[in-house]
Amino acid sequence: MKRSLVLQRHLGVGFESNSAFQILLTIEHKESASETQSLVEYVPEVFSKGKRHRGGITMDVNQTTVATAIQKVSLEKFEVLYPYPPAKPGAASELAEVRCVHAPVFVAGRYCKFSRKLSQTPWLVDGERKTPTSVQELICTPLLKTMLASGVKFSSSGREDVDVRMLGKGRPFCLEVTDPHHAVVSKQDMAEIQQRINESSSDVSVRDLQIVTKSATELLKEGETSKKKCYRALVHIPAGLEDLPLDVLTNQQDLCIQQQTPLRVLHRRTLMCRERIVHSMRVKEVDSTHFDLYLTTQAGTYIKEFVHGDFGRTLPNVGSLLNAEADILELDVEAVELDWPPSLSN
Repeated sequence: MKRSLVLQRHLGVGFESNSAFQILLTIEHKESASETQSLVEYVPEVFSKGKRHRGGITMDVNQTTVATAIQKVSLEKFEVLYPYPPAKPGAASELAEVRCVHAPVFVAGRYCKFSRKLSQTPWLVDGERKTPTSVQELICTPLLKTMLASGVKFSSSGREDVDVRMLGKGRPFCLEVTDPHHAVVSKQDMAEIQQRINESSSDVSVRDLQIVTKSATELLKEGETSKKKCYRALVHIPAGLEDLPLDVLTNQQDLCIQQQTPLRVLHRRTLMCRERIVHSMRVKEVDSTHFDLYLTTQAGTYIKEFVHGDFGRTLPNVGSLLNAEADILELDVEAVELDWPPSLSN
């Protein structure tokens, strides 16, 4: 507290223990360091991180490990290690480091993706990029330059495949901007960042970009499987649409389907059966072998597999309902029914 008062006087600002901006002081006292060495030698298992290097095992000496070690030392041994009264210090403490950090700032918005060749996050396989950039990078780069941050964590309400467009009002997302050096960002600043993002690429656009509280970001993950999503799928029927009972699809309401983990994601998802709801479907014929299928489904539904069936791993599916072979050529997400973040006039 005394150091806080000194800083308060020199900086001319008030001290708040829960402030987002912190000044971290590292103060060293060599004699105190030698005192803790006795504990390290007596109970090394408390301080060992278990990481070996050329010089031996890394030791972690901090307030927590020292307190733990003291609990393991008997009173008799403690009196030997640390005689009373203690020796008078022969040297003063030294200020070793001053570091300024800021708590994370949270930015929310909605994004649209217009390309069928763009991943949501950086896509690397064996260290090799599969796409030149990503939605995350196109959004985060202008923001990082403005806020002068050390990094950013991107999260969103679900994700779309590389070849799927995200249309409508867009998909809600949140950015956790770590240690920003320019942390006070006005609404005008956010509007300018949003404009720069939208002008930087024709593949992505953002809207409703704004600063939010950490607690508000919890709404992003709430109802992961309870919210609804709307899609448009371009369906191909090789045998043709003539005499095909398309009304079988439109008459379905709250259709319950069983989906085994799709083959295409089995390498990174747990093998299990998921029950999902297709709330409604609407059909619009395109030509003699194609139709647009508009669906509203429970979040987490694998739409591609619902159309082609995934070799019987999704039942029922469009093909089984029509008793015809069906495949999907295009998929668009048209709406994510999550009322967050709040809409802005921009």
